[in-house]
Amino acid sequence: MSNPLIEDIKRSFKSGSALMKIIYINVGVFLFVNIIELLFFLFAEQPISFLRLLGAPASPEELLFKPWTIITYMFYHEGFMHLLFNMVMLYFSGQLFISFLGEKKFISTYILGGIAGYVLFAVSFNLFPAFRYYPAHSYLLGASASIMAVFIGIATYIPNFIVRLFFTIQVPLKWIALGYFILDILNISGKNPGGSLSHVGGALFGYFMIKSYQQGRGFVLDLSWFKNLFKRKMKVVHSTTKKKKSGFNSGNKNTNKPSQEEIDRILDKISKSGYDSLTKKEKETLFKSSNN
Repeated sequence: MSNPLIEDIKRSFKSGSALMKIIYINVGVFLFVNIIELLFFLFAEQPISFLRLLGAPASPEELLFKPWTIITYMFYHEGFMHLLFNMVMLYFSGQLFISFLGEKKFISTYILGGIAGYVLFAVSFNLFPAFRYYPAHSYLLGASASIMAVFIGIATYIPNFIVRLFFTIQVPLKWIALGYFILDILNISGKNPGGSLSHVGGALFGYFMIKSYQQGRGFVLDLSWFKNLFKRKMKVVHSTTKKKKSGFNSGNKNTNKPSQEEIDRILDKISKSGYDSLTKKEKETLFKSSNN
């Protein structure tokens, strides 16, 4: 007999956006890892740790034997507060990113930003004398680098988008992003240099990726192994009744695609007055554009 809760979770995952799928994966990995570690603690003589299995090592020699960790690390968290903060940040920045740039670009930015964060972390730990004792026992974990890529990316795309802090203070998104970036630079000499370096790597990728996109160069990553995971399930119903006319016909090009002039006008309005100033029709137009 199936569990209603499990079935609800499966249904929600299948029908959810790419953003919700990534959040589900992060939470699912956290729960799985902690449950297995608890079982080993209770019943086995030797404890088990997933850090070496899922965390990305600073040592290039170790990475050769565990190449999958360059991907798995960005879905793996050890502490609950680390997971909670990252998922809240991902939800906020991810929703904004998808609204303007679409799900495909969001997935590409999350994955490539995480890889960029790891590269800067590993190169720095093996290059700078300050970290000469770190590579042999240092591992990168958490979605922070990927999230910084998404956050800095959307802040670069809509720098004057107004964010309300504490429901009262209105601050352009670019200043919040700049503040986070500067803090990460300053924290490289702190207690978690690896994490700060990966944040900087992800942030730099997000910035240059958007600049490249604005200059007309594409950046969508072909993730064939993610194809089924991030493809929304759609139920097809055959009917003998006459089909209604629609701008979204299966297999045909969308004839209701908004013009670039209209999109530019809406973006200018957001820069001047914020997202909340848009009419319902303008928000729908922006949403249609992001899915094209």
